[in-house]
Amino acid sequence: MPMVKKTLYITLLLAALACRSNLFLGKVEGVAANIYAPNGRTPAYRAEVVVADLKAGGYYGETVTSATGYFAIAGIPDGLYRINVTSPNGFLKTGFHVDVVDGYSAADVEVLLAPARVGTFFNVPGRYDDMGALFADLGYLYKTVRAEAFAGNQNPLRDADILCLNSGVDLTPAQEEAFITNLRSFVEEGGLLITSDRAWPFLKAAWPGKVTWRADPEIGKPGQDVDGVFVDADLRKYATISKWRLKYDLGNWAIPDDTTGTVFVSGDVETSSGTRGNAPLLIGFAYGRGFVAFSTFDWRKQYGHGRVAIQVFNYLITNK
Repeated sequence: MPMVKKTLYITLLLAALACRSNLFLGKVEGVAANIYAPNGRTPAYRAEVVVADLKAGGYYGETVTSATGYFAIAGIPDGLYRINVTSPNGFLKTGFHVDVVDGYSAADVEVLLAPARVGTFFNVPGRYDDMGALFADLGYLYKTVRAEAFAGNQNPLRDADILCLNSGVDLTPAQEEAFITNLRSFVEEGGLLITSDRAWPFLKAAWPGKVTWRADPEIGKPGQDVDGVFVDADLRKYATISKWRLKYDLGNWAIPDDTTGTVFVSGDVETSSGTRGNAPLLIGFAYGRGFVAFSTFDWRKQYGHGRVAIQVFNYLITNK
């Protein structure tokens, strides 16, 4: 190799190594971190990141986390900064300090979100489903309650952020005006309601105009695996896959006809009246300041087959 080319090659190599040296030293330009659920594995998507300059005082800048839970802001002057992170729906948050020296801060920082308020996640287990297993896996503390507790004047939903009504829950409260009124108020004032499969009568009673039911409802056959397609682009981006293998082991599962809201996942299913293409399998709609989600499948059944159920469930409880 000619001396000139050899010298140029060595110079370029040294320059490249100099640029990467801070990575080897565990540093990153500006500030950056990975934000997760309390389990330390499930990324927090679209969380709002606000940076405050503690030395100069006040707001410095902001960004949002990616589908992998990562954020980075380069070009930040030296100083001590407070980083506040909040989920899109405000139910979860965290905060930490970052010291920027010579334009760099510590790399590979991992921070966990936590509920913004204590004791605001409620779960009503059913005979066929129990979302408490997903809450526990994600590391979120929750309260197990009975549905009838929400019908009285001392309504626990006044202090709740999330309520899960599982398939197989007692359906008697769905016929009680006091319960339905409290349920509507909970969502209207900013709560998140997640229902599954045979809990569909609660949606029919409280929001008849938001979801329609074919054959009141159309019934899915047992013993089938369905390739659920992520119709919603934002959820598909977070899940990083286009299809989700859903297991329907039990029969008589309720299939909506349509919704005025969002179809997150759809698929071709076998029903009591024949094959139905592109049936809505996971749907949701806004009501007031809150949101209602309904799954045709039982979450507990999907939970035992990979991490997708955890990701999708976390997407709903942090983004909706």
